[in-house]
Amino acid sequence: KRVDMERARREFLSSSSQTMKMESNFDATSERECSVCLFDLHLSAVGCHCSSDRYACLIHAKNFCSCAWGSKFFLYRYDTSELNILVEALEGKLSAVYRWARLDLGLALSSFISRDNMDFDKLSHSMDGPVLKM
Repeated sequence: KRVDMERARREFLSSSSQTMKMESNFDATSERECSVCLFDLHLSAVGCHCSSDRYACLIHAKNFCSCAWGSKFFLYRYDTSELNILVEALEGKLSAVYRWARLDLGLALSSFISRDNMDFDKLSHSMDGPVLKM
């Protein structure tokens, strides 16, 4: 649901303001919150050149300062395709977990067991789900 909300708001805002990828350390030292409603700004934020330390959520982008819209900028941590991969990974889709590990974490996972090649005689179940016995 949050990804759908992000997508709709981004489409509205990014067409009319500067769009930039969020720096990886944007919220490294402290959580960033909307200066209007205190919403978590981990995925996206709107800033203005008038105040380098204040940001707003996508809902309050036009309300957090009185500057012209052209002086505001839109920051995002992940583009929508990356967010979709993250959702699939969180839902347990193994191929998405591997893609997320490569894209976001920079990991190259060399071994992959596909469902087609899995020996189901070696598969058992535990409390956490299926476990492959070697």
